[in-house]
Amino acid sequence: MHGSYYDKHSVMSTSKAHELQLWRTASQASRFSQPSQAQSTVNLGNTSPLIALPWELQLSIISHLDVRGALQLRQTCQLYFQHLTTEAVEKLFTEAGYITFDLLNCCIECFAMPPIGYLVLGESCRQNSWRSSCFRCWRVKRSSDYYLKPDRFITFVNGRTGHVCTFCGWPVCFNIMHPSCRRMVLAMKLVSWGLSVIHFSALILAITAAWIHYVEVPAVLIPATLNFFIAFGSLTLLTLDLLQDSNTTHSRLPMELTSTLLWMPAVVYAAQRISGGHASWNSYPAFICGLFTARLLTHALNVIGFGISSSGYDTRSPSLPGLSVCRRALYVVCSFLVYWASVKYR
Repeated sequence: MHGSYYDKHSVMSTSKAHELQLWRTASQASRFSQPSQAQSTVNLGNTSPLIALPWELQLSIISHLDVRGALQLRQTCQLYFQHLTTEAVEKLFTEAGYITFDLLNCCIECFAMPPIGYLVLGESCRQNSWRSSCFRCWRVKRSSDYYLKPDRFITFVNGRTGHVCTFCGWPVCFNIMHPSCRRMVLAMKLVSWGLSVIHFSALILAITAAWIHYVEVPAVLIPATLNFFIAFGSLTLLTLDLLQDSNTTHSRLPMELTSTLLWMPAVVYAAQRISGGHASWNSYPAFICGLFTARLLTHALNVIGFGISSSGYDTRSPSLPGLSVCRRALYVVCSFLVYWASVKYR
């Protein structure tokens, strides 16, 4: 009984020693055929015997897989994750100088395989090379190149052409803007137009009060009257821009700046009345001061928005994937300021 016990364990010990010797021999034989990463980094207890084969033989075995199978193998261990690089995968699935159809439908950045219509062909000097990118990776890597040239075409893997959305920066197959982005831009234009209507309504109240209570005060009557006609003309041009998708910025911007400057005599008169105790903060002079302050705030937001835009900021940055909450909020504020200025003054 004791003899069988020792014989059994001696056989097991000899078997383990034999397996270890085979592993060392295979490792020494494949050391010069492996890529630069050391084989010793692999945990011997948790790996397949396939790892012990020379690297050329492993590549020969991997070449019989399809692209999806090779990418799944890449996720099995650190060795394949490091060695099955973009260059290695492209070499494996290139036949007679042309990449296979499966590799064409795989993203070169993240190795994802979305539906065929959701990959973009990148610009490359080698036309038959692997240059497909999924929408997410393309948005991060290449979309900023199309910010100043939104009319440039992009080519999808399925052979169709499209554009880069001028609002969010993601690829779009038809037109130059997604339907949801187009609705967002229209909503922003309507908000800008609504604010102009509110300003014009306030001017109607201002000119009515001026002609009733300040007929004998030219410092109030003249600015209120002139601003009423200027605001009417500016609102008319802005309405034409909204209905006809035209651009009358070169006419509206000087008009609105002139309107703000014309309020100066009335504001000085109102400030003197309030500081002298002749008027309260709920009277017409206070209304004039508030209207003038709102105009200055509007112009300040326009200047900040134009400044951010002139610095090269991409207004489509909030749609970048993988952003933190704080950075996305910062991008949203910056994009809002730019759109505040650009929607009304394109």
